[in-house]
Amino acid sequence: MVDPSRQDVWVILSDFDLASRVDAKGHPCGATAWHRTGTLPFMAIDLLFKPDEIHQLRHDLESLFYVAMWWAVKGTKEEEEKVVTTRLLQLAPWDHGAFADVAEKKLSCIMRGWEDRGIKLSPVLQSNGIEAALGNLRALFVGAEALKAQYGLLSSGSTPPVGDKDEVGAVHYSVDMGGMLTSI
Repeated sequence: MVDPSRQDVWVILSDFDLASRVDAKGHPCGATAWHRTGTLPFMAIDLLFKPDEIHQLRHDLESLFYVAMWWAVKGTKEEEEKVVTTRLLQLAPWDHGAFADVAEKKLSCIMRGWEDRGIKLSPVLQSNGIEAALGNLRALFVGAEALKAQYGLLSSGSTPPVGDKDEVGAVHYSVDMGGMLTSI
């Protein structure tokens, strides 16, 4: 959301269909949905590559990035509809195809940047700080993807040698804005 009278940009995302329960120690117990749900253009890459992936908070952050990206491309209602429609066509590859194909297209956007993929943001929203916010999120995901590639997480499902394992053997870690891997 944007308040035109202020420079602030804020986002509210409510998505409880894959919310995880936690035990008394705060460890996730898994999603409550019995099947993978989501809107394809906004689903996290890991969830598209690996349908049996346990839903994590980081997936919601990545989904938020895609929602914000779509919004930044769409622009505001004050813009000409034909221009907005043309810009939205840039994101059409995220909306159809096999999950792995959509994931590859999103991964390319994250690793190479939206500018390199020919995706143009709304000029109206660029002045409200959304481009910088998207850039910061993208930097976080670039670091995470580099670490996943380093440890073979996408292809082999192996885990990095850091972090604490929970009851089901999942390793919990996070990546800071500088791309550093830390255990949590």
